[in-house]
Amino acid sequence: MLIPRTEKDYRQVVERWTRDAQPEPAAWVSERSSEATRRNARAALIWYFRVSLGKTLDIPWVPPMQRQVPSAFSVEELALIREAALVVHARCRPVVDLLYSTGARLAEACGISTR
Repeated sequence: MLIPRTEKDYRQVVERWTRDAQPEPAAWVSERSSEATRRNARAALIWYFRVSLGKTLDIPWVPPMQRQVPSAFSVEELALIREAALVVHARCRPVVDLLYSTGARLAEACGISTR
């Protein structure tokens, strides 16, 4: 038994797979765009085959793709970004400085409160 949200998400994946003419499941899963999408598609199809068709589906685990770790900006690049921020708005430069110095993500910076 799945929680309703998970079941809804799984059904959407199965609908996509059906719209794609139900290709071979393992190949279809491996073509998904990101690791999380591949993982969810795999789980959804395994669930669908077990619950709806009463069959066991064996889809091998798709290993994560190796991603290169991003490098920090050079001093010159950071100076250009800081100057460009001043042109946009006076508050942009402090935000750029905050993001760069703390490593915070944009969503985290948006959640900061001055209270």
